[in-house]
Amino acid sequence: MARNPYKQRTIGRTDIYVTPDDWRDISAALKREFPAIRFVHGPSFKNIDREDFERVLQRMRPGWAIPHWNASHEVVVAEPQPSWRVRYCNAIEADADGGGTSTRGWTYAWIEPKSWKPIWGVDLFLREPSLMNTPRRFYFMIRHSDFWLMGSHASRDPIYAEAGDQIVYLRDSSWNGSYCPGEDADRKFLSRVRRIFDRFTTNALALVDYSSGEVITRSANGSMERIGLHALAWARAHPGHRIGDGREDRSYFKPIDWTPVQSRVAD
Repeated sequence: MARNPYKQRTIGRTDIYVTPDDWRDISAALKREFPAIRFVHGPSFKNIDREDFERVLQRMRPGWAIPHWNASHEVVVAEPQPSWRVRYCNAIEADADGGGTSTRGWTYAWIEPKSWKPIWGVDLFLREPSLMNTPRRFYFMIRHSDFWLMGSHASRDPIYAEAGDQIVYLRDSSWNGSYCPGEDADRKFLSRVRRIFDRFTTNALALVDYSSGEVITRSANGSMERIGLHALAWARAHPGHRIGDGREDRSYFKPIDWTPVQSRVAD
């Protein structure tokens, strides 16, 4: 039976808050569970020679010019070049070559089929190499969190507040994979990935008021958000370390046993 992508079902987690150290722990557990798993970043001109690529592009499309912004993303198969390599990583980590920190970086994970070899293409709109045969079975993708120092900058590496009134946010990330009806092995794989992820995160959280810093409620379980154990330690280290997105119309998260600074002084 042909695979019908329109009937795909998704397994993953949204509204998660994890640090690079959390991902390293999760990656090590995934490697123990799935020895053939690979962590991958997309093609990059720090990995692929731009002049080599331009020559390929001109051979494929003589006289090629940048298309109009709303042109279709035509992707064509390209001849493999010696410098074109799949960018494997040792662990799930944000892609330093994947654009500015506003994109937060992506990592892709898959169980690599035996004898798999990349087939390269050229995206004529983005004007960059494209991996044409990314494995789509036993596959998931990760969008990374980042740290945001209010009024200043964002970073994929942890930022630690220095002054007593500094505020730093750890913003959300997500991961997900999909399977089609009848792909029971894929469904089981993604379910196992989710169980591993959940071992290194918790949804036992304290919801804290944005303005007052007082705990609104404590939830031992059942929260939709999940927070990494290293992220919890980071949040505990300073009153200004907040887990959330920094918008004034919502609250933020702290460890479930968090005591506001005012209450500590009062005690």
